[in-house]
Amino acid sequence: MLNHKRLSKLGINSLHDLEAILARDDVKIMIGKNYDHYRSLWINRYRRLVMKEDIEKEKGGFCWLAFLACIAWFGYRRMYMLLFVFIIMIAALVFAETYYDLRSTSLLGLAVFMGFWGKDFYLDHIIASTQKIDKLPNQERVDRFLKWRTGVSQFWAWVAVPLSIALNFIVIIVAEMLKAPVGG
Repeated sequence: MLNHKRLSKLGINSLHDLEAILARDDVKIMIGKNYDHYRSLWINRYRRLVMKEDIEKEKGGFCWLAFLACIAWFGYRRMYMLLFVFIIMIAALVFAETYYDLRSTSLLGLAVFMGFWGKDFYLDHIIASTQKIDKLPNQERVDRFLKWRTGVSQFWAWVAVPLSIALNFIVIIVAEMLKAPVGG
């Protein structure tokens, strides 16, 4: 997932560019207490995957929380757009599986995908946030932006899961109603 083409679209064209983004104070504020882990992980991945250096694969690259509970992890890491997108994707998969009586493993596949590439999505989110910060007109707006993106959010981690469950429950009911024979 981490490759030169994708990072170039985000304005990262060298290891120096990535290090400069990650060294910013606002990035340290957004990531919070696990800043050192994420910084070394992303720099190591860049060197290994983009620069093709023959270095050992980093430890902690697989994100178990994103694998086991990606919805909660998106809320926890304040990736609200991805949280919304994944809730809708999961609801669509649940609808299709219910409506067509499928017993697929698509949700497991989605979980494995998030385990391997969740931290790369987080890097995209951090870079996009710094680009938004750079466009803000004054420090007051920057402070307000960072206020809602500082560290992690246990609130959204806890709210996202029941919200997703409730939506999927409604989706299952609607799918069952739609597949029931009319008038019978």
